[in-house]
Amino acid sequence: MSEKEQGWRKVSEADEAYLVEAKSDEEAARVASPEKQLYGADLLASLASYRQTLHRKRYYEKLSEREPDRRHEIFVNNLNQRAQIVAARLKREFKGSKNAIQQMLLSDEDRPQAVNFLTEIKDILPLVIPPEVNSDDYLDWLERNFASIPDDLYEDMLEVHRQNFETRQEVFKEWAEPTLGELKGILLKAASDGKIPVSAELVQQRLANIEVGLVDFLNAAFYGSDLDYNIDGNQILISDNMMSSSWRGRAAMMWGLLEALAGRTIALKQVSDDLTNVDFMRIGLRVPRAENYKGSRGPRFGWLHAEVGAWLLHDLLSGKITPNHDLLGQLIAKSNGRLNIQMFYEAFFENFAPEKPKGERIPKWQKLYAAINKAFAPGFLVKLDRMMKEDGIAKAMAAVDEF
Repeated sequence: MSEKEQGWRKVSEADEAYLVEAKSDEEAARVASPEKQLYGADLLASLASYRQTLHRKRYYEKLSEREPDRRHEIFVNNLNQRAQIVAARLKREFKGSKNAIQQMLLSDEDRPQAVNFLTEIKDILPLVIPPEVNSDDYLDWLERNFASIPDDLYEDMLEVHRQNFETRQEVFKEWAEPTLGELKGILLKAASDGKIPVSAELVQQRLANIEVGLVDFLNAAFYGSDLDYNIDGNQILISDNMMSSSWRGRAAMMWGLLEALAGRTIALKQVSDDLTNVDFMRIGLRVPRAENYKGSRGPRFGWLHAEVGAWLLHDLLSGKITPNHDLLGQLIAKSNGRLNIQMFYEAFFENFAPEKPKGERIPKWQKLYAAINKAFAPGFLVKLDRMMKEDGIAKAMAAVDEF
């Protein structure tokens, strides 16, 4: 079924302003929500709401005693029902949050972040761990029992974590503002000098109101991402883990800016008179949710998008291309001169042009795809993409090396 048959309409860069207006207030709030940046923020917010409900309930109970009134009784009953609902949700949230920390402790990949958290709340641990447990065995005990920690002590832990994160946020903001200005300047100059195939006007438009935020290390582990560009909110989120050095932080921010500048294929679908769905069929070289448009075939070319982005990153920040030890380097080296890095750059930054005739709307991508077909075999890039997802980098590198 085609996009048109499903009701989707591809749009151009001229519709960017409309896309911003199309977002609902609820989605805008979700994008800016602290829950995306701080682990436990949602739980602490639920606790605050619960206590506020109890406070209002007590107020109307006392008021009803002094001034008997049917309306006060109704308020008390409503607030009591609400308190019960929130209490049940809190019980589930506490359990889920503690279980997630315990699972991080048991995961080789996430364990360092969980241990960082335990280091933060080390003063609370003696209140949690039985006195007969030796301090050398604290970690083993927590791996088995963290999920059973009393809720009030776990709340204290999250509060310490929140306070520490807010301190790191202040340091991050002082660093981020001048760094963002510097990196915008690098990209604007690169565009003006023709180093990247993007107009200076588009750089200014896309990056004018971009925001940069810090994500705490626990949230990064929980969501499995140290770096994210939220295209809906035009926001770069960088985790604590990426801030171990100034260079890593600059590289992470530049990556987010490149994501913001990457070419797009945008689709709109009028669901009703008041509701329009907005989706991004393509960002740079990756197709995030291909199943929305042309059947269930899943995301595509994420690895290619990432590798082209890495080459751009090194080119812009260090003045040199990364060594040819990656899959992209192999593709270029084995292409008998049919491929060069500029072709990948042009496809990475290409925006869909719906006003042009069919077959001419993404010419840079079509040129690249045809060149890969000639250099290797028809459909080779799609086969390589499948191989990367199913068999991994080593097999994909071997497949390219055969040519």
